[in-house]
Amino acid sequence: MIQRFWSRFRKKTPRPIRAVLFDLDGTLLQVSMEKFIPAYIRGLGAHLEDLVPMDRFAEVARLAVDRLFISPAEDSTNEEHFLETIEAGTGIPPELYRQRLQNYCGNGMAALAPLIEEAPLGREVVELCHRRGLPVVLATNPVFPASVIEARVQWGALDGLPFHSVTSYENSFFCKPDPRYYQKIADELGVAAGECLMVGNDTRFDLGAKEAGMQTYLVDTYLVDRAPASWRPDFRGNHEALLDFVREMPLGPRTNDATN
Repeated sequence: MIQRFWSRFRKKTPRPIRAVLFDLDGTLLQVSMEKFIPAYIRGLGAHLEDLVPMDRFAEVARLAVDRLFISPAEDSTNEEHFLETIEAGTGIPPELYRQRLQNYCGNGMAALAPLIEEAPLGREVVELCHRRGLPVVLATNPVFPASVIEARVQWGALDGLPFHSVTSYENSFFCKPDPRYYQKIADELGVAAGECLMVGNDTRFDLGAKEAGMQTYLVDTYLVDRAPASWRPDFRGNHEALLDFVREMPLGPRTNDATN
């Protein structure tokens, strides 16, 4: 039976797994980022309009995100690097930006909730990992503040799940697909990168984990195929196949904090 199961995945058996990383958007929830990001920028920009014209803020915000990918600052968090670009381009100091962001999150960002939907079996697969004693990291690309990620988690019916950690721009120094982003997560978990499974729907950002030595599972229910992508997934399937995969995959020794 197990042999028949693994034959669905090119007869390749994964190395023992000690931790699982999950992408968020398109993996654990449904969202069109082509709609979400412009709506988010417009909403936040409206809370900054007395300080900077909307069009100018949108331009600088996109530049600030691009810089996180193109020229990461290894001695600064993504948040610090982002806010440095915002201040240079708009004159808004970091603390004032944080205040306006907080105002937007508490008064206006809820309008974006209809853009987020549950993914089939998204919650179930995380809960299964937890029942199997695996630490689970929500490895979403850390270009958003934690408050914006937490909102998407809630809108996607994922709140209360036992994530070991969540990457955000406050606690990260690199973005996907930089292998240093993935290696830092493995180091913090206290496991080897090769003992981690990265699960995501993006052929570039998520499969980039292979550069760090992680095993990868490409969830193709809401596939984002960024050509050209130089990485092939170790395993691939829809959410139902992913649930079967997680149920059967071999486990390595449990980490000390696997159920925290």
